[in-house]
Amino acid sequence: MKQQTTLLQFLSLLFTSSYQNHHSTILVSAQSSAPLSSGKAVPSVLAQQEGEEHCSVDGSCYFDILNDDSSDDSSDSGDEDEQEEIDPHLLDSLSTSLSTSTSYLPLQTLERTHLQTSHPTALNYTLFHSGNYSDNTKAGSSQWIGSINAQIAKRPQYTTFGSVLDIVTSGAAGGRQPTLQWLSSLVYRKELVQYHGEMNNEDEEYIKPCRIDLLDDHDEDPFRKRCILGVTLEEYVSVVSDGLNADAEKVGEKKRVWAVEQVDGLGISGRGEVVTLLDQVEQGKKFDTVIVNGLPIHNTEEVDLKLEHLVETYLKPGGVMYVFGEGPLINVEHNENGPGEQVFGEILGLLNSVKSLFGVHPEKPSTASFLHRTISRLGLNVVTSTTFPTPYTFDDVTSYLEEAVEWIDEMDTTQQRVSQEMKRSYYQLCSDLLYRVEDLKEEGYEEVYTGGYEYMIAAQLPNNNSDDDGGEEEHAVLPTVDTPSPYTPKEKYRADRDPNVEQLQFPPLAPGVLETYKWANGDPYDGLSARIGIPPQLKDTIIAYAKGLGIWDIILNTMEPENQMRPDSTKILTVASPYSGQNFTWSVKRPDNFEGSSSDMHWFDIADEAAHEEALRALAKGGFDEVLNAIGTYLGLDNLVSFSIGILAVTKADKGYVHVDFSKSGKKAANFLVNLQTPGDDPELTVIEEDDVGNRRRAQVKYSNEFGILNGDDAMHATNECNHRATGGVRITASIFLSQLEEASLKQVAEHDKYYFPFGNMDWIWSQRGRHWNKDGTASMMNDKGRQPFEPVDTIEGCEDRVGENKEECMVHGEVRMNCYKTCGFFKDDGEYRPGEERAVVSPELPF
Repeated sequence: MKQQTTLLQFLSLLFTSSYQNHHSTILVSAQSSAPLSSGKAVPSVLAQQEGEEHCSVDGSCYFDILNDDSSDDSSDSGDEDEQEEIDPHLLDSLSTSLSTSTSYLPLQTLERTHLQTSHPTALNYTLFHSGNYSDNTKAGSSQWIGSINAQIAKRPQYTTFGSVLDIVTSGAAGGRQPTLQWLSSLVYRKELVQYHGEMNNEDEEYIKPCRIDLLDDHDEDPFRKRCILGVTLEEYVSVVSDGLNADAEKVGEKKRVWAVEQVDGLGISGRGEVVTLLDQVEQGKKFDTVIVNGLPIHNTEEVDLKLEHLVETYLKPGGVMYVFGEGPLINVEHNENGPGEQVFGEILGLLNSVKSLFGVHPEKPSTASFLHRTISRLGLNVVTSTTFPTPYTFDDVTSYLEEAVEWIDEMDTTQQRVSQEMKRSYYQLCSDLLYRVEDLKEEGYEEVYTGGYEYMIAAQLPNNNSDDDGGEEEHAVLPTVDTPSPYTPKEKYRADRDPNVEQLQFPPLAPGVLETYKWANGDPYDGLSARIGIPPQLKDTIIAYAKGLGIWDIILNTMEPENQMRPDSTKILTVASPYSGQNFTWSVKRPDNFEGSSSDMHWFDIADEAAHEEALRALAKGGFDEVLNAIGTYLGLDNLVSFSIGILAVTKADKGYVHVDFSKSGKKAANFLVNLQTPGDDPELTVIEEDDVGNRRRAQVKYSNEFGILNGDDAMHATNECNHRATGGVRITASIFLSQLEEASLKQVAEHDKYYFPFGNMDWIWSQRGRHWNKDGTASMMNDKGRQPFEPVDTIEGCEDRVGENKEECMVHGEVRMNCYKTCGFFKDDGEYRPGEERAVVSPELPF
């Protein structure tokens, strides 16, 4: 007996360690997905829609909700402002459960089904119109869909389950479906979309609700790279017991107390209630959605009666019923040869053997096929019926061993059928099997296929009610499925990233005139990008300055193939002013080839404040005030400043790096390109536009002496493919960054690229604000009064020792140069700079 007690303690230790309007829906779990994008259109009032609805003559509709990109928050619902602050830990927990819980997949399929029943024609509409632009002209990409059925994070569309009845029946297998947590995720679905938490860091884009056609919904990428299904609920009633067992009320009350604690912790107690028994639900109340989590086993007649009662008593006409459950487990030893499956089969056999001594025989849950047929016989249309293989963790497997030990503990050896030796043998079998489980875990096995499955069945109750005029009300007829089918992972949509080249409209431009991009068919370009007519002297003035500085020759020499720098390297140059003879620094960097790009582009940039100030005078001499006035006036800005100046050079580009210079600056930061030299007749710039799922439009721009290119928020562009090495030519372009500086956008502007001057120094950038143009006409480059007072500060300690005896480390691109601002002398002292005075007075030797 002592040996038996020790074994039990050993086993015990191991076990311990181990909307407005919404349609009605009943949840019944049993799965088999069917395309719901055909049939008559469901009325659009089923969705909470912010955008504009468009319908075709065939009755199919889509929502264009990208037609208003306003960033004004004033139109947001006042109700959201009155909501209590939500615990971020709760949102993190819900985000994690949506992304990692193995039980979420059937619920996710449920959500997809709900969206498909709400928008049955959405996918077909999208696919039918793909390859065409808004005016029905042929698109450059055969897959282009533009803004049709797209979502935006600012004012997305959500579909509601309405009122939900959640029933945990006596047949629920261990409560594997976490419906309470899922209900909480529905209540807070909008907040999850907009929340920056563990799953969505601040430097990542807001997670968006999936498109209503679900084209961007898939199972391939991690959660943080996917959309969230845009579904919510209005209210819920959760029933913890269906009242079928003799002790249902007693057991159910304990479950109810536990469930109340759960809903309090999940923050949804104010949106619904928890009751013990089904008959405690408000009499006569019907629900838009009914979720049935598990059904009675053995008694098929009881299943019929149960479902019939639920449909007749609780489901609204026109609603959909979703039923969840688990199919029977199979002794998989005979159909799976894996060691984990073999051990599970033996454990399952042991448990059934022990229970048979008590007269308890293996339970046979209802199959998905049986439930599917039963629901159909009740007159419901089964629109989805899907099964999911059930992978068990080894903790799940040992739980069956734990249950076996509990049954063994109850064996009475005084009875004739059970001997002490038999009981001891059962304990020994448990111990042996547990050792085998632990060995498999050490060998790296993680999951076991039990041969069983979970299922989710969605069925719609036809609505035969008459309308107010006595006629029959018209309702959507959704397509049905005949039998359950295994779940197939949803594949990711493969966007067309290499479309045919299109043309842009490029009429002649006068100096100082700004014209935004338009595609040849008249569609506006969706980023902030434009051509601006430049003064005739601007290009020649910049070239003359670069040559006088010596930078022009340095560019030509550096771009010789044998002299080019390795990718992702930087060096510092000392040059002499052609105006004052003063020495200052420029830098040259060859950037890395990002995201599969291949180019020998080099960047040549000013590298200290003296160089910056002198370059500004060259721009002023070239008439850059006309360009600034065109930009500021068109965008309705208050002021502008040019805060960074550089030159780009390239001789060969096999594939340009598609990128944007700015995004979400509120159209207050941009880059302006002025071509200085081009060795051929081919276009120099690629222009890209993307639709909501990543299909691209592509155009090419041929630079001209008449205009420069403005690239602002979301203006996707790249260096066009070229190869000038055979002729020794070099494509050279001036790059000027400018902005209306505001505290809200300062960080984004400063961190655009910290490698070059001013190294992301926000204090210096902030001191530049408004100096080169304002809407009152009192600021310009010609009468520039310089920056505001600024005192440079070293941002690391020990700079006097770090820079070296002759400050040689200041000429090496690295930590010292980028942090020892004051010691290296990159910024002018205010006494020398004289803030607030016109530059013509401070530096009369410079051109004005």
